[in-house]
Amino acid sequence: MRKLLVLPLLLGFTSAINAKSYWLILSSGAGGSSALEKIERASMEQCEEQGEIFASERIKFKMNKKQYECLKGK
Repeated sequence: MRKLLVLPLLLGFTSAINAKSYWLILSSGAGGSSALEKIERASMEQCEEQGEIFASERIKFKMNKKQYECLKGK
């Protein structure tokens, strides 16, 4: 009986270890200062779509523009 209870717990831990995350990084600069914001997304496709909605281009470190980048985490 105990073996049956331990197996689901072990499977749950391995799926949590192998979980991947996708991050939408938003950058906006104005008047010599800039801000960064990170938002976790469910997939890389969702990140790309929402990045294009919020910002004009990928991050190139230009001031006075809204920019985005999508990163894959662990």
